[in-house]
Amino acid sequence: MNFSPMSTWWLPSVFLRAGKVERMTAVQPAIPLEPEPAIPEVQAPDALDRDSAVPLYAQLEDILRAQIAAGQWQANQRVPSENELNKIYGLSRMTARGVLTKLVTDGLLFRVPGKGTFLSPVKINAVSPAYGGV
Repeated sequence: MNFSPMSTWWLPSVFLRAGKVERMTAVQPAIPLEPEPAIPEVQAPDALDRDSAVPLYAQLEDILRAQIAAGQWQANQRVPSENELNKIYGLSRMTARGVLTKLVTDGLLFRVPGKGTFLSPVKINAVSPAYGGV
């Protein structure tokens, strides 16, 4: 067994921790305590930085725009719902709703009531030569 300097174990009537000896009232067996295994933290694909000065909704919007630009979803394919974004990123449903609404307003997504939110097909933005001016 490998013990770190912060290992803790019990001896009869003596408590040892990092080289310090303290008296205790209860008697425990002299078995070293194994550290609990670290639970791996589940990270979102692009985790939000909660310590950043950038608001979480703006970070989520940037992440979704990057995923759209990277081609993670095809045109007319369903994107994660508000509740799914809530579970993935740990945000409130209203924050996710606001981000999706902003992307719908910008024309990147469209909503079908009762079905979900989908990626909009690519639109051609061309200005007619008639409006070019003189």
